[in-house]
Amino acid sequence: MKVLTETGFALRRLSKSPGFALAVVLTLALALGINIAIFSLVNSVLVQPLPYPESQRLVALRHAAPKAEIDETIQSDGTYLHYRRNSRLLQAIALYQTANVNLSGMSAPEQVRTLMTTPSLLSMLGAKPLHGRLFNEQDGVPGSPTVALLSHELWSRRYGADPEIVGRTIEMNLKQVEVVGVFPAGFHFPDPQTRLWLNLRVDPAEAQLAAFWGFYRRGIGLLKPGATIEQCRKDLQQLIPKLAEAYNDANAELLDEIDLRAKVVPMKDAVVGDTGPALWILLGSSAFVLIVACTNIASIFLVRLEEQSREASVRRALGAGRRDLLRYSLSESLPLAILGGLLGLFIALGGVRFLVSADPEGLPRLHEVGIGMHELAFAAGSSLLVGLLLGALSYLRHLRSDAYWSLAGGVRTVTAGARGGSMRNALVAVQVAVALTLLIGSALMVRTYMRLQRVEPGFQAVDVLTVQIGLPFQNYETHALSARFFHQLGQDLSSLPGVLSAGAVDRLPLDAFVYEDILEPLEWEDDRRGAVALQERIPFRMTTPGYFRTMKIPLVKGQLPAWDGPRGVLINSALEKRLFAGENPLGRRVRRGGREPWLTILGVVGDVRSESLTEDPQMMLYLPVFEQELDPRFANPGVMSMAIRSEIPPSALMASIRRTVRDLDSKVPLSSVRTMEQVVSVSTARTSLTMLLLIVSASTALLLGALGVYAMISYAVSRRTQEIGVRIALGARTRDVSLLVLQKGAVPVAVGLIAGLLAATALMRFLESLLFEVQPLDPWAFGSMPIFLLTVSLLAAYLPARRASSLEATSALRGG
Repeated sequence: MKVLTETGFALRRLSKSPGFALAVVLTLALALGINIAIFSLVNSVLVQPLPYPESQRLVALRHAAPKAEIDETIQSDGTYLHYRRNSRLLQAIALYQTANVNLSGMSAPEQVRTLMTTPSLLSMLGAKPLHGRLFNEQDGVPGSPTVALLSHELWSRRYGADPEIVGRTIEMNLKQVEVVGVFPAGFHFPDPQTRLWLNLRVDPAEAQLAAFWGFYRRGIGLLKPGATIEQCRKDLQQLIPKLAEAYNDANAELLDEIDLRAKVVPMKDAVVGDTGPALWILLGSSAFVLIVACTNIASIFLVRLEEQSREASVRRALGAGRRDLLRYSLSESLPLAILGGLLGLFIALGGVRFLVSADPEGLPRLHEVGIGMHELAFAAGSSLLVGLLLGALSYLRHLRSDAYWSLAGGVRTVTAGARGGSMRNALVAVQVAVALTLLIGSALMVRTYMRLQRVEPGFQAVDVLTVQIGLPFQNYETHALSARFFHQLGQDLSSLPGVLSAGAVDRLPLDAFVYEDILEPLEWEDDRRGAVALQERIPFRMTTPGYFRTMKIPLVKGQLPAWDGPRGVLINSALEKRLFAGENPLGRRVRRGGREPWLTILGVVGDVRSESLTEDPQMMLYLPVFEQELDPRFANPGVMSMAIRSEIPPSALMASIRRTVRDLDSKVPLSSVRTMEQVVSVSTARTSLTMLLLIVSASTALLLGALGVYAMISYAVSRRTQEIGVRIALGARTRDVSLLVLQKGAVPVAVGLIAGLLAATALMRFLESLLFEVQPLDPWAFGSMPIFLLTVSLLAAYLPARRASSLEATSALRGG
């Protein structure tokens, strides 16, 4: 009952000081909103388990070959079969591969992302169908028909949520495929963009012919109960030497030469990738913002406490005990903290919705981010903690106050409130230190982003529009048919008004959604040694001749292939240096895998950063699509991206592009319409997001820090009004008064700047993994940010200093 009564009194007191209450609630809400939103992101992405039963037992199965300079690759059909037969610690193992397929019939043709998987994957993930069934073991037998499972989104949007769809056929790549099931809403693997699942059939007879070098599918395993990651890795590593006994294209010498190793990674780590450090840093930065906000609120509370000292002293004089003072102290702090937490929760909800709707590329598990019980508990706990800390501050201040001087009205002198002044100075120093640390961190990320913008990718992205085109395999079964389509399409698009050139490539540089590069040994002809094998991963790209002109990738030497002219392959400068070391590569011959025909090198083109702007260009082999007699599993250009360089805006060009494709083949859909500038921008999405959120945190801390300096100086002026009046009456000049007031703020600001520099020096090393061509102790960031913060602090102190210097002596003396 006493608590309710005290709370009622406190609310009435707060209603008489709306400015104080509003300042506390808004400051706390802003800081808590940022913290709750980033906590939600970190919790959903990094902390919570994957949304599958027993997800802690799921592992990604990979390989590395250090001696072949291969940090990581995935699985072949042969290694999958080998591990499935012989592993002692894997309860189940599955293989899967992403692809794009064309859906037609019933409505306009559409290209959708597809997952081809062995049947065991879905049971490992604990999937349950909404309608129909999952894949069974018979669906994985070589020679069994292709069957499909639909995502809930595709089933609802394209097929009208028809429950009778199970057992019917849909037209996929112009072939009829039976639908055996529909997934419920919310089931995703490997990402929410997957719309269709197809059964993958691994043929042991085919795997026997080329098992070792065909690393182009992903593997996932389910550990047996009690098995550990390290035990599983050792178990698979013991099986690798036996590959030489099982498969034709592996031998003991080759395995030793490349040092093939098994890698077993927790599935959650594989999904999250390298986003963890950035998210933890963002969570730390949001915690810094909360610290600044709390110190700001504490400064406001100290002023409030000095105004309430008389009331507290009256309570003590009337016999109030420690418990009564504690109840009195908490009666204001807890309601304000709760209101700030509730408002912060709404701010966080808006921030999370904005983040999810923005859908930044490269951020995994984004569809799982939201405000749930963990976030509510975090908000409640943070609000309660802030309320208790502020209440404790009030309690200690009231407990140590001098009852006699408070009741007597006190004396406003230079020495008045010394203890409170020291506390406020310390709080201002903390705000400045934290703000400086965040400012330096955001400056480093800005410099990283600027450096990335200046990186030369090896092509010119401006004025290039890209569209992905997938050909229905039923009508384009051979390499030659696909090649003729893309050759004709390139010519037709190049003749459109405003189009300068057009060309196709199977994978755009810096594209975020990619197919895994296939691990292929490369052989080249040496004048002295004959055929020489290079056991390194050499990616290849299939292109049409117009691709290099469209992307403005320079021709270093030789000539470009042409449909009606010279034919051959191209290599980039990095591969030329690796293979020929200054010798003329033109006219030399190369081949992939040791089983394809020899192909003549026609020219050398410039290096392109294909994976990331932060990584050096890869060695690259370019295969023109008119080349035939290539391995059809790896070299049939069924899905290509057309790059179109034009003088007119993309929005004005799309109608003509769609009409041109439709005139060639009305069953061929377009997808992934993007400018090349958008593709490049997506490749820097993680850096951009980290930079943006750090800037938001730093800006908030800077604003709160400046307000803290302003409030501290303003309060000091109000406490020293009589002293200032005396000085003015004795002839003090305006400049002297201003300097006197500014000196009051200079000391805590200077202490904060020194502490901030020390903290930043210690903490910036955690940013190192996110930086590009910028050192953690970058002189520009460490030199400019303190000056910037000092300038802002002086401006914040200038207004109360100017007001103090303009006081009239008589009014100042009367206002004492």
